[in-house]
Amino acid sequence: MADEVKKLAERTSKSTDEIAKKIQANQKETKSAVVKMKESRKVAAAAIESTDEAGAALMQIVQTSENVMDMVFSIASAAEEQSAATEEVSQTMEQIAGIMSQNFVLSENVKGVADELVAVSAKLSIQVGQFQLRTADEDLNDNISDTNEELQRISV
Repeated sequence: MADEVKKLAERTSKSTDEIAKKIQANQKETKSAVVKMKESRKVAAAAIESTDEAGAALMQIVQTSENVMDMVFSIASAAEEQSAATEEVSQTMEQIAGIMSQNFVLSENVKGVADELVAVSAKLSIQVGQFQLRTADEDLNDNISDTNEELQRISV
């Protein structure tokens, strides 16, 4: 009988260790998700900043275009000046194209991180759903029931 109790205690200890390992694994996954969320937040902030820069550059283009139009109507003889202003607009547009390209890459990065977060979240949901918490009374009642069954089996 003492051997049975000892075996039961060993199984209980082993089960407790397994549960502790699963909890640690879930905590690790959760920490990883938090890190990825922080990284995603940084990428999103960089994308917002790039978008703001693109907006400012667009405003600069609009202003430059208005200046060019004023010069065309005001000073017909300033063809060289018009050419320089047009070149400035062209360079600004190239800068915007570069910023837009960077925005696209950053957006793709944000999407990738978001996809990873969705996968980690789904995995955590599955793992958390597998847990069944039991009270100490339920465990004790099960242990007593198992012990009584073993005693009956031995006494027969």
